[in-house]
Amino acid sequence: MAGVPLNFVDDLNSVRDFWDMKARVIKVWRLNYRMDCILLDERGSKIHGVIKNHLIKDFEETVKEDAVVFAV
Repeated sequence: MAGVPLNFVDDLNSVRDFWDMKARVIKVWRLNYRMDCILLDERGSKIHGVIKNHLIKDFEETVKEDAVVFAV
């Protein structure tokens, strides 16, 4: 990840669709049709993330509580 400028939760806005982020997963829960998570960035800001049902199999091994994840 060296060389990739990372964004923080407070940087996010509706002008862009894609952001490079690093965050810790602090909470994960599943519903019948999606997986939800709370992410915490290095500045202490939190954001709620949602993974739709058809994508859960792609992310369930990575998005686990206390894991650090990169979204690039």
